[in-house]
Amino acid sequence: MHAEKIDYFVNNESRIEEVTITYVRKERHKKVASRIIFNATFLNKPYTIKRGIEMLTLTDIQKVSFTISIVDVVGNPAPVQGVPVWASSNPEFVSLTVADDGMSAVAEAVGPLGSAQISVTADADLGGGVTPLVGIVDISVIASDAVSLSLLPGIPEPK
Repeated sequence: MHAEKIDYFVNNESRIEEVTITYVRKERHKKVASRIIFNATFLNKPYTIKRGIEMLTLTDIQKVSFTISIVDVVGNPAPVQGVPVWASSNPEFVSLTVADDGMSAVAEAVGPLGSAQISVTADADLGGGVTPLVGIVDISVIASDAVSLSLLPGIPEPK
């Protein structure tokens, strides 16, 4: 048996709450996936998100590429059943283009300002059951830099 305690933070209506989850998994002879690691490339810089919820900020004209690594409890690559499934909680703010194998995706700001949660779920149980692994990243879409200024005159009036 293996027990692991996971601490992460949840943004719940502008309140940050710390949440702790403890789970126990039976050791098996085959490799069992135990977590998803996000690898993101943003502005040509690599980021690795190993645990919990992270916040990325995109301007309304940016996108970010993600790949995932699925590993066992000691960090070795581990298989999952089927193709990982990606989702955007608010596709009107952040859209997703997912690779056919489910191991990568591109999140793109659609235009309006707001936020979305990107999630990816994989099944770690290689048998008939389901053991979900879930990775989550929050994305906030903010305005890009100003590029234009318009000066609009009013109606002329007597002094």
